[in-house]
Amino acid sequence: MRGQKPTVWRLFWGLGFLVAACAVVLSMFGVITFGIGIGWVLLIILLTAIAIRSLLSLSWFFVFLPIAGIVTVFETQTDCMRLGEMAGEWSIGGIWVVAVLLSVGFSILFRRAWFQGLEGEAEGAAEMAAGVRFGGTTRHFDSQDFKRADLRANFGGVVARFDKAKIKGDKATITVDGSFAGFELYVPKNWKVVNKVRSTLGGVSKKGSPSVSKDSPVVTIKGKLELAGVEIIYV
Repeated sequence: MRGQKPTVWRLFWGLGFLVAACAVVLSMFGVITFGIGIGWVLLIILLTAIAIRSLLSLSWFFVFLPIAGIVTVFETQTDCMRLGEMAGEWSIGGIWVVAVLLSVGFSILFRRAWFQGLEGEAEGAAEMAAGVRFGGTTRHFDSQDFKRADLRANFGGVVARFDKAKIKGDKATITVDGSFAGFELYVPKNWKVVNKVRSTLGGVSKKGSPSVSKDSPVVTIKGKLELAGVEIIYV
């Protein structure tokens, strides 16, 4: 779009690919050489960018797994690390085991979206919140002016029933945030549900059939899942 200023990440990716292109050209003419193939160098650049961006959003799996990939490339393609000499056959497998364990641990300890007071009202009768850690909970959302619900789960499950909730306006939002968790959302058939959830090794499924019309309210489900799932059940 004309006049649109580049964002930080557009600059980051743009400059990153320009640097990579220059490196390829210089390598072709022998000006610079790499200890590993140029394809591996490009992969390292990509994995580094993913890790940095994921760190800002605290998406720990996309922080540590790319780092594990980078370490694996250096271990298998160069002689600078020599992990195999120290750890033997555990070297590569151990890298990925450590990455997964770190991802799980950091996901438990450091989640930007966790809030104070896991159960209760957020800012009034129309905005509600429910959450659980290492357990399960069932919550009934019966507001006659429903606008928003925030659901959080970490190593647990949340059953949220919206079948008696009413939306006076034309839209509402349900936010889910979970790792190693499951969410069951019971919603009226006349709600038009829009899925905008970002997931890592998880997803959103639906059970039953909606019955919507042009006057049906739009309910957007958004948030982040890591090894977690959401099931939308129409009632």
